[in-house]
Amino acid sequence: MLNCALEFYGEAVEHINIEQRLTIANMSTEWGALAGLFPVDAITRKWYERRNAQIKARGLMGVASDADGKGMHPRINDNTVAELRNTLPAADDDAYYAKVVELDVGSVAPIVSGPHGVKKMFPAVKINRERIPVNKVYLVSCVNGRYEDFVSAADILRGKKIADGVEFYAGTASAEIRARLEQEGIWQILLEAGAIELPSGMRTLYRPGQGHSGGRRGGHFRHEPEFQRPHGGEGIRGIPGISRHRGAFRPEWLHHGGRNGEIRACLPHKRKPGT
Repeated sequence: MLNCALEFYGEAVEHINIEQRLTIANMSTEWGALAGLFPVDAITRKWYERRNAQIKARGLMGVASDADGKGMHPRINDNTVAELRNTLPAADDDAYYAKVVELDVGSVAPIVSGPHGVKKMFPAVKINRERIPVNKVYLVSCVNGRYEDFVSAADILRGKKIADGVEFYAGTASAEIRARLEQEGIWQILLEAGAIELPSGMRTLYRPGQGHSGGRRGGHFRHEPEFQRPHGGEGIRGIPGISRHRGAFRPEWLHHGGRNGEIRACLPHKRKPGT
């Protein structure tokens, strides 16, 4: 898939929501792809319609790009939503594809990646058996850090505490998400559980000192796609005694891990044949 633009389609797409599509498309660059594209369908249109209504009710955020819209959001407004509804972007019927890859999504199993690289992957059930201790847990922004991620975290941590010796860092993808979580009391649940709050946005990943892996032997677990980020000019990857693991698919794993002091993936229940 190196240097290719990936177009996802098929029956499974109908069951993948916008948040999940954003994650898959963003993570496509980790494969070496240039871009990951999902079809503009009814799910996409409904999301844009809801988002447009939210923006109009909220008002503009006062950021520099607002000036481009002349009083409206420059990218999501009544005009762009109507255009999307009337003119659906799609590949030509005779479009040529360099390669077609078919994937049975029913065969995809939960995994944990690492240490020290996203290309090292292990079945989550195997990681659970190894009971790898964890010192630091991150729920931060790049492709994650969305509202849904923190709701999932709060469902796990409500009325509980992070395990002794574990630091849990949380930073939302945007100030808007943070404000919504605070308004609904979800952010407070995380703080009461022992979460250490970080600033919203991508700058969390570059913040020197805070959230840095120290010299303790063990591992830390992260739900965020970009694997290496320099902190104060020093790469985490080279610190002796530190192993980095990443949870693929489910932010709940972080909070089970932080609550228990080890990497812990909550696996789906086995289903009966035919279900």
